Amino acid sequence: MRCLFAIALLLWAPLLLAEVPVAPGLRIVDLAEELSWNGIPMQVRRFTTRKGVDEVLGWYRRQWQDRRGGEPVPRWVETPLDPWRLLTHREGNVVQTVQIRPAAEGAEGWLGEINLEDLRKVRADRLARDFPRMRGSELLNDVRSEDIGQKGAVIALRNGFSVAANADFYRDHYLGRGWHADADTRVGNGHLLVFRSGPREVSITIARGSDGRTQVVANPVSRGLLP
Repeated sequence: MRCLFAIALLLWAPLLLAEVPVAPGLRIVDLAEELSWNGIPMQVRRFTTRKGVDEVLGWYRRQWQDRRGGEPVPRWVETPLDPWRLLTHREGNVVQTVQIRPAAEGAEGWLGEINLEDLRKVRADRLARDFPRMRGSELLNDVRSEDIGQKGAVIALRNGFSVAANADFYRDHYLGRGWHADADTRVGNGHLLVFRSGPREVSITIARGSDGRTQVVANPVSRGLLP
């Protein structure tokens, strides 16, 4: 199963004011050519490591903290996005992120940097406008990437409907438009859907979050299409 989070390096991204530090033991691998996060140019570096997820995140937690009165004060926010874990930190006008998950021999993930000045150029109501969603769904992320011969996205939504209701919605949407279902199965307490139509494919993972709401992560890909 392909990684649900497309990893890319934005070669034309503006120079950022800071750079995500590379933890010891991380091997940097640059992929793809263009990526945007919620409509904002994003500079990304993919990594692999033989270290475990907790060890890597522990290093970044120590890097991204202050000390007051001899006590550590976190300057980061951690978000679980099963199977991923996301650590976010602000450095000046730059948001720095570490997203990581277990791999066969350690862990893998990516380091990202976003210039907050670019937020002013984005209108939230235009994001993910081409992706279907249940009424009242909240957009969490819209990440777009582009390689030669392939365009992709990772779109994360959240809503108050059940896992089954979301699965029914996307099943009806795509099958009703002539797409073929390559996968339609329960995975643990969630659901995995994969639909295909010619060179287009979309993978959708649906799971109940710790807050009781349902998270939808979609990975639409178009192959062999000219820009």
